[in-house]
Amino acid sequence: MPAIPVSEVDLYTPAARADPYALYAELRALGPVVHLPRYDLYALPRYRDVRAALMDWRTFSSARGVFVDPGMNARLAGITLCSDPPEHTAMRAVLGRPLRQDRMREIVPVIEAEAERIVAELLGRGRFDAATELAARLPMAVVSDLVGLPARGRARMLEWAAAMWDMQGPADGRFARAAPVVDEFMDFVAQEAVPGRIAPDGWAAHLHRAADRGELPREKCPALMLDYVTPSLDTTILAITGTIALFAEHPDQWDLLRADRSLIPHAINESLRLESPVPQFSRVLTEDHAIGGAALLSGSRVALLYGSANRDERHYPDPERFDITRRPSDHLAFGRGEHVCVGMHLARLELSALLHRLADRVRRFETVSAAPLVNNGLRGLAHLEVVVHTDSPAQAPRANARRPQGSGTKEAGDARVIVRAARERDVPGLLRLAAEVEEWFGPMVENPGFREAVARHVRRSTALVAVSGPHVLGGLLSGGRAPVHRVHWLVVAERERGKGVGRALMAEADRRFARGADAVETVEVVTFGADHPGAVTSGARVFYERLGFLPGEAAEPGPEGGSRQVYRRSLG
Repeated sequence: MPAIPVSEVDLYTPAARADPYALYAELRALGPVVHLPRYDLYALPRYRDVRAALMDWRTFSSARGVFVDPGMNARLAGITLCSDPPEHTAMRAVLGRPLRQDRMREIVPVIEAEAERIVAELLGRGRFDAATELAARLPMAVVSDLVGLPARGRARMLEWAAAMWDMQGPADGRFARAAPVVDEFMDFVAQEAVPGRIAPDGWAAHLHRAADRGELPREKCPALMLDYVTPSLDTTILAITGTIALFAEHPDQWDLLRADRSLIPHAINESLRLESPVPQFSRVLTEDHAIGGAALLSGSRVALLYGSANRDERHYPDPERFDITRRPSDHLAFGRGEHVCVGMHLARLELSALLHRLADRVRRFETVSAAPLVNNGLRGLAHLEVVVHTDSPAQAPRANARRPQGSGTKEAGDARVIVRAARERDVPGLLRLAAEVEEWFGPMVENPGFREAVARHVRRSTALVAVSGPHVLGGLLSGGRAPVHRVHWLVVAERERGKGVGRALMAEADRRFARGADAVETVEVVTFGADHPGAVTSGARVFYERLGFLPGEAAEPGPEGGSRQVYRRSLG
């Protein structure tokens, strides 16, 4: 059995927090697992091993904390981040309700209006700090209202969140300076962020109402607010800043995005892959376990290096290159498995809103100066001063270059949605829809098997599309044979969900399935299991239940490792 290589690399020096990538490459070259004796961590620097650990919560447990310092791990034991199923599943179900995609759609107009206001103001100035004046303003404006904390809490949210991230690392100077700030936050949420002093319709109030219903212990409410405040601010701010920095460095990629707005989801994924705001979390082994043939003992603390895995040359060709056509939907910046980031849909909405509006008017970003953030749990830029070069009205890209958004039917000329059999020319549109859901189902667009399956359904007339003008808003692939019909795949464009597109697709499928009034026929679909992270954030189970589907037996796990469940409905 091979010995585990040892490295004296210190991932928590200021230089390493600012630019860890050479160190990551060094660790990847040493092996699939490397012992870091300075903090008694076993680091996993390669993509395959990090992803496997994220998908195996039974072996790689979060219940003993995910930070470095033992005292901090003990203090936070039992919060969502530091727990395993079934306790984790129950808490996440409560936390995730305001963050489901169907609920996020309700705030899209707010996000887009705020993004428009911020961009218009900053472009009028021409020069600004993309970190503090662009990236920070949208999450602060949106999240502070959504959480619903008292005024003093809103003013301190950024400082509290940054301090909590600093305590993710070892007990160094940054950790010590952050400790009293975190204590202040914990006192605040326990004493002031309480019913009667918080917004009655905010996320904080949602936690207390859940406690009233007995869905979680009352004493967990203060600590659970960490799950709303901490991941909703700094990570999104760093992601936005990093994306602007990458486009400033690679103007050719900005030209691609301006010419084809359907690349925006891929650009977001590629930016998160290259500049992951959260570079690592840890887990504790619940049993002896071998990684790459090397034996690790039960109780070992394992550092999952997301920032390294996302640049692993074994998984991503030419990983240092910023390429928005890469489609890296399998990146690990949001995690995977049970602990996948509950706020990732909100982050994507904010990033997408800003990129759309910047692409309408900005021809070039020019970096004037940049300064890294030095934080024990985060990585990115604290400051990014840029000059923006904007188009004259005559130079601005035509509006029809933009991917349909929440008002997609308006952009399509107010054409009504039509559901019809898919044609060969619709295949690219179906693949674009697939790209939007690859985070849950793994790579599809570049998978030859999936592409052939789509083409085969089109040839057999078992593929439906919902279209508005030239835009494919949704698709459905069906199969089976009477009396049992199956929906193999149903997808709706992110910005069109909740507008009846999925219901229209199912109605047309039902019409085609039906053989006669006297026939006893059933429609089956396989969707997320109740304990799968996607069950909360995708809204799929709720969608099928509203259409009259009833949950049945468990199905085989999906390619992402999560549970699946059969849903059925009688036809007619």
